[in-house]
Amino acid sequence: MKIFIVGGSGYIGSHVTTKLIAQGASVTALSRSSSSDATLRALGASPARGDIGNVQTLQHAASASDCVVWAPAFDPAELPVLEALVATLAVSGGACIYVCGTAVVAKLTSGEPDDSV
Repeated sequence: MKIFIVGGSGYIGSHVTTKLIAQGASVTALSRSSSSDATLRALGASPARGDIGNVQTLQHAASASDCVVWAPAFDPAELPVLEALVATLAVSGGACIYVCGTAVVAKLTSGEPDDSV
């Protein structure tokens, strides 16, 4: 299985990368720096140099994969990129797995929105 990981050298993504490779998956991961390249290679993954904001680069990698794992720290500004990847996968028949370790911190509001945190 071919897997493309966004956030593959990060805290959660590096563990996901390690587990997928141990299961025999071919893993390519987005990399923005030479240090991330080295981390990914040490894990057994192939780095794909790019930027999380470049939708076309990510769509190309996604269309060549059976599955995309989205594992970077949550940033609402990146949601359009994630939506574009999901749309690409819908056409190619691939899957998308969203992994996030960001906890929502807020006071108890009984279901009412609160942005005071």
